[in-house]
Amino acid sequence: MQQVVTVTGVDVKKTGTSKRGPWALRLFDTAGGTKFQTFDVELGEFLQTKIGESVEITYEIEENGDFKNNVIQSIKLATAEQAATAPTQADDPRRSKEELRRTECVKAAATIISGPAWTGGTEPEDLFHLADKIAVYAENGAEAFAPAEVSY
Repeated sequence: MQQVVTVTGVDVKKTGTSKRGPWALRLFDTAGGTKFQTFDVELGEFLQTKIGESVEITYEIEENGDFKNNVIQSIKLATAEQAATAPTQADDPRRSKEELRRTECVKAAATIISGPAWTGGTEPEDLFHLADKIAVYAENGAEAFAPAEVSY
């Protein structure tokens, strides 16, 4: 199978050496949400240098029990025409930009609430209320708040 993707990240899970030489299990994330893997050191190192770029991946689906793995067979750079149609992080069909922003605001709020300086509540509604304030601040800046409204 072939797919043109924009590579967004890599996780090197394990490395080692076998009779056939060195190997490294690398898991690659793509903007469209599909994950790919390879044990091939040379192939993995090459693809790792292409993070943020569009590539054409030839792969096979290998089933291992309940799991299906997209195992990379070869990689080539995408043509300009292919790259124009490759999914980007903003095109991730699973989550809208608003959902991504809200998730980051909730993470920020959770960090603040778990810190020693936080004097507010720790219930879920407190977390989401603070996340909403962080989102308003991120979009509109400090002028969105009267000084009495911002408490930390």
